[in-house]
Amino acid sequence: MTNYFSYNYTGAPFRLFGFTHLATLVFIAGGILLVYGANRRYGSRFSEPFRFLLAGTIAANEVIWHYWNAINGLWTVQGMLPFHLCGTMVWVSVFLLLKPSFRVFELLYYLGIGGALQALVTPNLEVFGFPHYRFFETYIAHTGIIYAALFCIFARGYRPTLKGGVRALIIGNIYLVIVYGINLILGSNYMYVMHKPETFSVLNYFGPWPYYILGIELFAAVNMLLLYLPWGLINRLKHRRTLIREPLTVIGE
Repeated sequence: MTNYFSYNYTGAPFRLFGFTHLATLVFIAGGILLVYGANRRYGSRFSEPFRFLLAGTIAANEVIWHYWNAINGLWTVQGMLPFHLCGTMVWVSVFLLLKPSFRVFELLYYLGIGGALQALVTPNLEVFGFPHYRFFETYIAHTGIIYAALFCIFARGYRPTLKGGVRALIIGNIYLVIVYGINLILGSNYMYVMHKPETFSVLNYFGPWPYYILGIELFAAVNMLLLYLPWGLINRLKHRRTLIREPLTVIGE
């Protein structure tokens, strides 16, 4: 049992797009459907306890993650401060679940979901495959970000706006500059703006440093548009239905 919590893990390594990886992604997608269905059926009887449970799970998972790194001698200011995008969005998720805020929701929706999806599809797990603790920690943290954003859509009726997406991109770039300065001071690589992560990620497609940072910008803009696309289509359909239902005004009547 201790092997599953040990840094010197000797079990099966993580396999990108292997059976366990794909099964986990399907399980996460199924969970989204369950949360949506339970909220529609039970309303606040489900959503109120669920938001506290989700916030507590995300926070506890993050605290245990820091503890695990500390007892294994891995905790450093260069790697463990919450300056990676998802590390920040974890605590934004907890805040949003406990204190409703539409502006914070749009930040989490546009910045959190994109980063979390990338981490779920190409996780930085090294050799830590299922059922090692690191496997569960990674998927709880990033799934929690997505669930928190979608919960606000399902339970609070929040709907992302295009203006909110542009605002999120601007704030994200300001944050990137701040983190770059922090990296220069600490000698760290938060947000991967100093060099790419050691394991395979989407950044591998964007060329060497510093050109891949431009790829990050383009990826973020496309991601924002894709996240807004379903809501833009819904808004357009609603507008067309409104026009159809409104009676024509005859000039001269």
